[in-house]
Amino acid sequence: MIVKHLAAILIGLLMWAPLTFGETLSILDKAALSVVAIQDIKGRTYCTGFVIDAEEDYIQTALHCIVEADKRDWAVLVDNKAARLVSVNSEFDLAVLRAETDKPQLKPTTLAVKKGLKITSIGHAAELNLLTFAESEVIHAGKRVIMVRHQTNGMSGGPIIDENGNVIAIIQFGVTLKNGNLADMGASVGVMLALEGRFWRR
Repeated sequence: MIVKHLAAILIGLLMWAPLTFGETLSILDKAALSVVAIQDIKGRTYCTGFVIDAEEDYIQTALHCIVEADKRDWAVLVDNKAARLVSVNSEFDLAVLRAETDKPQLKPTTLAVKKGLKITSIGHAAELNLLTFAESEVIHAGKRVIMVRHQTNGMSGGPIIDENGNVIAIIQFGVTLKNGNLADMGASVGVMLALEGRFWRR
């Protein structure tokens, strides 16, 4: 498992600049400590989340992950622990869960989110039961950011981080661009509000 974890971290690192290889590895390792698995009642991982408030045990994920659980009558677990839904925002496909965790929280970016910003997505590859990393860049920034797609099933709800390991958005869904390429969309504005503690109550 350690070998697989390290192999996943290495994916996409060669294009990350201007940080050195060692610095990039350290930043990704640190960010990965805040990422959790969103699971069904049998402990099967189907989505991703990340800690946004370590003191209060608040965890950010994508709302469609919770909706999927409701459709299938699943009880949502976070790293094999019972989770409670705290708030939702349907406009930005966001949900905040509360579950006991000892993981550190991720912080919001201080960088200007704009086209060309180097980013990395972190999430669980459901089929492999493995935490994966995908390097990309922002190709559009607004209420949502769009990046070239490098995701896989299970990464929804995971963080999209900048070169410093801080969150700029949350992985949501794929779209097809005019040139036929796939892209992923993340709610930059929505996730910033959640990280600042302004949760949406049900």
